[in-house]
Amino acid sequence: MGRFDDEGYLYYVRRKPEKELIKPGGENVYPAEVETVIVQMEGVTGACVFGIPDAKWGEAIKAVVEVKPAGRYTGEQVS
Repeated sequence: MGRFDDEGYLYYVRRKPEKELIKPGGENVYPAEVETVIVQMEGVTGACVFGIPDAKWGEAIKAVVEVKPAGRYTGEQVS
């Protein structure tokens, strides 16, 4: 769930209760726990982890990561 400010910027507020758990391949993954690990990386200023549809596993994990300075990490380094 999110909100827009007066200038049109979107801000993440919280997850819907039914999205507190991702189940890739029947495993239970809590996005908040993954976010906690990611934000401990040096230079990471924010992370949002969520589930996306996946043909093989039912759901896959996706993360949007804010890094300063930009370009510090590749997607492979975060995963």
